[in-house]
Amino acid sequence: MFGGSLRHDIPKTQSEFDELTLVARDTVDLLYKHGMGGISVSAISSALLVLVVSRTAHFSELAAWWLPLQLTLLLRGIQLYRWTIDRAKPDDHRRDPLRDTRQFTLGTAATAFFWALFPMLFFKELDLSGRATLAIFLSGMAGGSTVVLAAKENLTIGYCAALLLPTSLLFFAEGSLDGLVLGSIGVVFFTVLTYSARVAHQSTMRSVRLARANEVLLRGMESAQHALQDANLGLEIRVRARTEELTREIHEKERYEQELSRMARHDTLTGLYNRASLTAQLETALRESAGKRTAVLFIDLDKFKEVNDVRGHCAGDHVLKTVSERLLSRLGPQDKLARWGGDEFVVIVPNISDPGGLEAILLANTLCACLAQPIDIEPEAVTIGATIGIALFPEHGRTQEELIRAADVAMYEAKQDRTAGRIRIFDQALADDLARRHRFAQALGRAIAEDTLTICFQPIVMVPNGRCVAMEALLRWKHPELGLIPPSEFIPLAERSGDIVAIGRWVLHEACRIAAGWPGEDPPAVSVNVSTAQVAAGCIVDDVVDAMRSSGLPPSRLHIELTESLFAGDQAIVGPTLQALRRMGIRISLDDFGTGFSSLAYLRILPVDTIKIDKSFVDGIEGESRSIINAIVSISRAMDFDLIAEGVETERQMAALVAMGVTTQQGYLLSKPLQVCDVPAWLQSMNREKAPISSLQALSQAVLDRPLVHRIAVH
Repeated sequence: MFGGSLRHDIPKTQSEFDELTLVARDTVDLLYKHGMGGISVSAISSALLVLVVSRTAHFSELAAWWLPLQLTLLLRGIQLYRWTIDRAKPDDHRRDPLRDTRQFTLGTAATAFFWALFPMLFFKELDLSGRATLAIFLSGMAGGSTVVLAAKENLTIGYCAALLLPTSLLFFAEGSLDGLVLGSIGVVFFTVLTYSARVAHQSTMRSVRLARANEVLLRGMESAQHALQDANLGLEIRVRARTEELTREIHEKERYEQELSRMARHDTLTGLYNRASLTAQLETALRESAGKRTAVLFIDLDKFKEVNDVRGHCAGDHVLKTVSERLLSRLGPQDKLARWGGDEFVVIVPNISDPGGLEAILLANTLCACLAQPIDIEPEAVTIGATIGIALFPEHGRTQEELIRAADVAMYEAKQDRTAGRIRIFDQALADDLARRHRFAQALGRAIAEDTLTICFQPIVMVPNGRCVAMEALLRWKHPELGLIPPSEFIPLAERSGDIVAIGRWVLHEACRIAAGWPGEDPPAVSVNVSTAQVAAGCIVDDVVDAMRSSGLPPSRLHIELTESLFAGDQAIVGPTLQALRRMGIRISLDDFGTGFSSLAYLRILPVDTIKIDKSFVDGIEGESRSIINAIVSISRAMDFDLIAEGVETERQMAALVAMGVTTQQGYLLSKPLQVCDVPAWLQSMNREKAPISSLQALSQAVLDRPLVHRIAVH
């Protein structure tokens, strides 16, 4: 309501543009010239209104309304003073009129807000005389605004609406005859003022535009007269200048050809060498090396995509230009720098004397340090950083393709393995490892179709009675050439490639199908690990429903294990997903608790049933980890979580855990992972025992009678 541009016409000529600019400035001038009168009227009227209304309303409440209004009027006065100073400047140095208009509109809207707020706050506390006084004040100021704000029609109408309509509506809300009459008068008065505002605005702007159009026309006529004089002079000069002009055209053509040649060899954004030019430069450097070493540095910016996505492409271009300038400032006169593409840069450093590449490493450290400094971008600076791979000629390659590829491989490895730092020099093991991981990724994508994935199950046992309460499904991959691949190696690979979603779905269906056939009156549940990537994909709930429907496994016999990395995921997805699984009757376990993204705040709100104590803590239970496990036990008791200890391998670990209250355990001491075919026999042997294995019973019996023992069961 308070907005609206000065004019929507798009200027087609310079004279029209000049006219629009002058009209815009005149509009601002009209607003600000009358602005002090409007501010003064609001200040005086508000003070008088407070004095009149203070007979019936609380003075403290009136002050709470009046003081912010006075502050707003003061700020508008300061704004008016700044405009007065700015107006004294030449036209070319004045501020943007659109900006001044927006500021004036904002101040007027704030004033209108306080006037609209007054009847809402105090109308009911006023008697008939006070309400009449209020209506008179607001009507008078609304009427005056049609003159003061005539340069902005929308602003005038909005201001009148803020002053008149709230009071009119409150009169209507009374339901009395007087209220209906007064409310109707207010609406009619607002309608009349709206029409008056439109007429006043049109008249005002017509006068302003006419005056400025005449002024622009006079300027145009003067310009035309000067142009005619210049043309007469130019006719005399042009004959003599034609020969010089032809000469300049020839030189310009040569310059243009040189510029095209330069653009073909340089990056248009940064001015650096482009990829094609860099390869030619490197080939030349290798030919002229004369037996000396040449280093190639492959630089990749670490957080550029984040800047580009969040701050926009203009910010990204600014970052690339700044990076180029910083890199150039640290390189020697013989070094060559190119933008390889996107956020990647390549540096050629000839004449390296050190056989181990120490000079190149020192230079890479210097470049990393300069790129780690913040880059100024409005509204706040950004910090990126870089990862650098280094290759040396002739050790790591004898052609430009081999050297750049080697440096790229070293950079990729440094980016993947942050423990080794941000700089990596190439060695053949890197290339072999990268090729091996590529073969892994290719084979892993075919693992389900080629039936090379298998599942084994490790029991989770309640030590005091030897009862198996669950079996954790553990994924195994038998590579057709390399044999059994550990999960620690292929699971991260599957998460990076995106294959983890399909593999996780297969594991879920297989585990449920197998568990549905386990023998016994009360067979154990099956615990399935789910990747955070599966939760983020948004398909895990449907996958669970399909797995239970196809297998017939009841929800009470399915446990889902998630790692702490879910705390770092999108909580808008994680929370509802876990809640949906919980409502189905599925229990949620938190694996590796305390080793990663632990957050008690999330632990409090997410529907987690069980905490699994990581093997690393169990290994140190007789040392530094005891206090950590005690803390986890205390948290589980306070928040009513079940506990499972993983990786129990010695009788001393088992006994110590039982003494601390962790009676549900898992590990090689109780059972190694079982093949699918061995699970029924193992379960039947446990059922025939009807009591814990003698060694387990002997170890746990001494602590079972203690009153502080906290038995934590899965069911």
